[in-house]
Amino acid sequence: MKKLQRKTVGLVLLALVAFGGVSASAKQTAREQILSGLVTSVDISARTIRVREQGTGRTFTVRVPAGKNLRTNLSTSPSLPIERLLPGMVIRDIVVQ
Repeated sequence: MKKLQRKTVGLVLLALVAFGGVSASAKQTAREQILSGLVTSVDISARTIRVREQGTGRTFTVRVPAGKNLRTNLSTSPSLPIERLLPGMVIRDIVVQ
């Protein structure tokens, strides 16, 4: 009976350690943040956009690299370059560093 209990406890601890390691490796780094929000302004010459986050209302300035498309809430063109963005559009899943 004690052998069975020890094996069960050992397997449970092994499972906890394994799943704890997987969830820790899946988290984003401290310097990266994924956000979704409303575009408040677009500066094409500096290739930056100001985004107000949906959940908290905080405003971020995001630099968009050349050739990068951003996911929007538009059904006709879900992915747009910075040149086609307008204030008032909602963009999703931007990685901010």
